[in-house]
Amino acid sequence: DDSLAGALGNDLMGGFADGDKLAFFYTNGWNQYRVSGGRWIKATLDSIAPSAIHITPGMGMRVMMSNPTNTLMFYPYNSVSNITTIVYGTNWGGMGGWNLLSWPFLVGQTASSGWGFSGLAENGDKLYMYTAGHYDAKLWWSPPSGTPPNRWMQGANASSYTIRSGQAFWYYRSVTGSNLWTAVNPSP
Repeated sequence: DDSLAGALGNDLMGGFADGDKLAFFYTNGWNQYRVSGGRWIKATLDSIAPSAIHITPGMGMRVMMSNPTNTLMFYPYNSVSNITTIVYGTNWGGMGGWNLLSWPFLVGQTASSGWGFSGLAENGDKLYMYTAGHYDAKLWWSPPSGTPPNRWMQGANASSYTIRSGQAFWYYRSVTGSNLWTAVNPSP
């Protein structure tokens, strides 16, 4: 069961204490949940039920610990060969083009691969990479007519950034409409 109320949700609870929270950017915007009595409950009234949110490879999550200790989170199941998830555009609800995603594969990959966004990204799309408590890279998409064309860029240069296993990031889709992000495992 891939819901927060199912087996996956129970596995994610390892290392969490009462009051610790998770937040997912889902179809209706932010959905927050907290641990209470050994189960996930809604932390905000407008969040959907824990049994109705389905956690899929490629989804990012925000972790909010109520105590100052660290915890290690991992996905304890088999690695996937590829993922497909929806990336929402600027006209989608309260999300306004912002999508919280994560790299679901065990092996990292450099930006030169396109990370599966080559058929999706538009001029003006951006990635905000989060590492060790801060945003360490902002990448933007160079359009087909750009130099070089169809590349993630950092400043004036093609990015050499390497995304790590499990790394979460924000994808800003600068146009209306949703599209599918499909990424293939670099080491199946």
